[in-house]
Amino acid sequence: MCKFLPKNTVKANGLVLNILVGIIVICPIFFAGFDYKFVNINWSHKGKWRHLAKLQVSSVCGTFFSFILGILFFAIIPDSKGIGALFSVFEFLTGVFSMFVSIFVLVGAYARTNELTEKCIIPNKNFFEQFYYLDEYFFKESNNLFCSDKCNCSLTDNTIDEFYFKYDEEDSNELENAFADISVNNDENKIKTQNCNFDSIGKKLSNSTIYRSNFGDGGLNELKKLMNFWGRIEKKFHCTGWCEKYYIGDDNVTKKYYLKYLFSDVNKGLVENIGCMKPYRNWVQKMLRAFGGMMLIDSFLQLICLIFGVSLFLGFYSENSSNERPIEHEEYGATQKFNENEEHNKSN
Repeated sequence: MCKFLPKNTVKANGLVLNILVGIIVICPIFFAGFDYKFVNINWSHKGKWRHLAKLQVSSVCGTFFSFILGILFFAIIPDSKGIGALFSVFEFLTGVFSMFVSIFVLVGAYARTNELTEKCIIPNKNFFEQFYYLDEYFFKESNNLFCSDKCNCSLTDNTIDEFYFKYDEEDSNELENAFADISVNNDENKIKTQNCNFDSIGKKLSNSTIYRSNFGDGGLNELKKLMNFWGRIEKKFHCTGWCEKYYIGDDNVTKKYYLKYLFSDVNKGLVENIGCMKPYRNWVQKMLRAFGGMMLIDSFLQLICLIFGVSLFLGFYSENSSNERPIEHEEYGATQKFNENEEHNKSN
């Protein structure tokens, strides 16, 4: 351990490292809090990535608590065996746990994009893989339901004007087809799919083998969570859908476009970005990589700090500082000097 270092040096080094851990963990705390509502896929009951957001929060909370214990042990009560033992155990557990979480997050952020994923022929990998399957079922059925005779929507006059008149002439037929069956009822406050009675969409999704294999059998409660989750994404990235711009309707002829906000507020008008894949993926990747990189550094510093903590707790340090001479050496020097003086007096 640190048997060659004086006690004060062990305490000082441990305190400096612990403070550095506390400073660095501030940024991951911010990242974990800020991206939580955008990566917390609590609507999914399958897949390891549904735990990602909770693991982020758990790791930063554990690291911060370990930092508080380090301040107590290295700076305030270094002679407390109880605090020393608690800090040593907790520093080891949180250090290893933070290292695991940081690697897990960095792997999740790696989407492995290529020409096929960018064209939505195959899904992205890791954290983003499940979103690929939402287009064919979740968004399609929601788009069919919302602003239809099954669920009238409350549109303002400005929104109606934008839907029907603010487009290029060459796109007029497509937009007319997209909103041909739109049903407006301004007497009710229905501005998003969550305001609808969506038992029908829930039944269709629950009967889908692909949907169940990727999202579990959570029922309508998980479906509402998914809608609220996507509503937050729509608000932040001004988009809807994952990557498809349109789908073929029930008549197998008509193209239906994702042009309206489905889960946030339809009165925001035409969607600015059709397909949330690129803006959402790019933003989440930056947040996860920043979190994972800083927590990986923090975990290494924690394990180094653990060495000084265990040395101080178990007494593995030098009893004398580098500026002090051993008492035996001082006594020997004084005796030798006295004998030299005696011999000098006798010779005189």
